[in-house]
Amino acid sequence: MLVGESEPPEHYRLSTREAFSAWFLMLAALSVLIDKVSGNHGFALPALVLILGTIVTTWSRITLTSRLMAACAVGVTIFFAMTGGTLDAFLLAASRALFLPALLVMMTVLQSSAQNSEPVGLVARFVIDQPPSRRFGMLAITGHIFGMLLNLAGYRFLLGIALKQVRQMTTDPDILAIQERRIMNAILCGFGATIMWSPVGIALNLLLPLMEDFEWIDYAPYGISTMLGFIGLRYIFDRAEPRPNRNRIPASRQGVINATLRLMALLIGVTGSAALTDAIFGIPMQGSLLIVIAIAAVIWRLLDWSGPTRTKLTHLAKSSFLAMPRPANEIALLLATGYLGLILVELIPADVVRKLITDMGLSPAGLSAVIVLAIAGSSMIGISPMITGTVCVGAVIAAQIDIPYPMLLLATLTGWSTGMLLSPVAATVVVTSAISGRPVNQIGLRWNGTFIVTFTIIMLCVFIIWGRMLDGGSVLA
Repeated sequence: MLVGESEPPEHYRLSTREAFSAWFLMLAALSVLIDKVSGNHGFALPALVLILGTIVTTWSRITLTSRLMAACAVGVTIFFAMTGGTLDAFLLAASRALFLPALLVMMTVLQSSAQNSEPVGLVARFVIDQPPSRRFGMLAITGHIFGMLLNLAGYRFLLGIALKQVRQMTTDPDILAIQERRIMNAILCGFGATIMWSPVGIALNLLLPLMEDFEWIDYAPYGISTMLGFIGLRYIFDRAEPRPNRNRIPASRQGVINATLRLMALLIGVTGSAALTDAIFGIPMQGSLLIVIAIAAVIWRLLDWSGPTRTKLTHLAKSSFLAMPRPANEIALLLATGYLGLILVELIPADVVRKLITDMGLSPAGLSAVIVLAIAGSSMIGISPMITGTVCVGAVIAAQIDIPYPMLLLATLTGWSTGMLLSPVAATVVVTSAISGRPVNQIGLRWNGTFIVTFTIIMLCVFIIWGRMLDGGSVLA
């Protein structure tokens, strides 16, 4: 179930096709879990087949974009096999691409457990009812925290709760349209800003190992400064948004602090427990996260709901099963785009990329601009920034191009964050569209286009000034 929607009534039943898709997704998540725990990527194959079964059984839910991306992924796989691609490389790409869909499946269980609980409702009502400027700050910060702790699954969880709450509090369609837009943009901004600096994020943990003798602490001042500028610029744009004309009755603060602490304990507990499971039992972080999320859902339901234990667990199982088919389109698109990018990198000759960069003979500022535009542009056609970013950084380092590591990282992450907020096939935009019911082009290009273009121009100017400050010297951080 999308957390922005209400729970189905007790008598609601899935159709036969939907029931099959629910079972397929649960079994696929189990296969991914076994893959992550055992390290045997052979389990990625049944997971892929099961998700393909989900796509077939929920075909009417799958959008044209998702169908096209899935078709491209299949076509590229056939080409990969015909050009001598190995089974091991295929399974590795599939294994890496399957984690995020599996995480969304497990988060469906946690959402079913927590979304209608009293603490979540208290915090959501309090934040949504704040004046616009204060609400932007709260939502951006919360989106930042949720994104750092649970990545896309945390973003999806928060966005769904916020939209559900504002729809319950507002009946006027004009006011609701304005509030929804500003809420979505604030949370999207907070989440997108994590890319710039987060020491626990995918981006930096993927790129930093490529850089010898360069640590996160060396990059942190650049990333944190850019993150603050990113959120600050979005705040300026938010202030220029239209404001609904309504009489606001301030929400009660009673119980809000306690509810906030309980919600933060849930988030930190999930991430912390996964890290401990990794450290103590040697279960990889991704596998640990899938296990811990399911356990957290059960614990939250047992502690927060009244009634016999058996009744509470039965209700959780039923509501989770009913919710399973709802994110089928998101899962299909995330899997197709993630896998497509990973398999494409196997087809791109690294030597050709290195030669191209060397032959261009760009200054550090010029190369930074090319990297930003290449990553952002590639994301618009479905190539994950994770892939283009890794290829760009790896090729620049291998070719020993004269550019400071902080500048190289910042250019890569600028393009990455730009793609996250604009691309119609970016995971963030797809999830936002699925939960809100808004078209992907409206969320990306129409709502964030001007902001992202402005931010990109500012960053390109920063790179130009930075390049001039280098004064033509060789500064490899």
